[in-house]
Amino acid sequence: MLTTHSTRLSQAGPAQDGQLGFPRAESALTFLGRSVIAMVWVYEGLYCKLLHGQPSHYYAMPTPGLAHLLAWIVLGYLGLGEVLLAGWVLSAKAPCWAAAVQTAHLAGMTSAGLIFAPPRILDGGGMLVHGLVLVLLVWIVGLRTAAQEARWIKEERHACP
Repeated sequence: MLTTHSTRLSQAGPAQDGQLGFPRAESALTFLGRSVIAMVWVYEGLYCKLLHGQPSHYYAMPTPGLAHLLAWIVLGYLGLGEVLLAGWVLSAKAPCWAAAVQTAHLAGMTSAGLIFAPPRILDGGGMLVHGLVLVLLVWIVGLRTAAQEARWIKEERHACP
């Protein structure tokens, strides 16, 4: 029976995967998906917020009554949290919880911006579309990662608790 390279990757055990560079029966596509998601969080958190590469992130902050310094501190903590999300995604630990946290973060940030700072959001519709696409990718990759992990440890249960 002929098998494709991706089929062999997804069915391989830990010894074979270690040789290929993909831990735990993980396919290259799932690893690529997690890497892309992590790059989004590193860009948003490190470049846009911590390094102030996108001043619009500060100006879109819903800061009624917040002092200038406090707004920068809040933005810094949000950036740090997004960088930590990138690390969590790359670690492949608890992928369904990671997807839920990312979804909540995106929903909270988008909602806060649209509710508290609508005149400072340049393209609210575009922001919603990009957020929905990212949430869809986060859940596809998270569920696939969880399913591959469950197969690898030979558990016969649903991929996410």
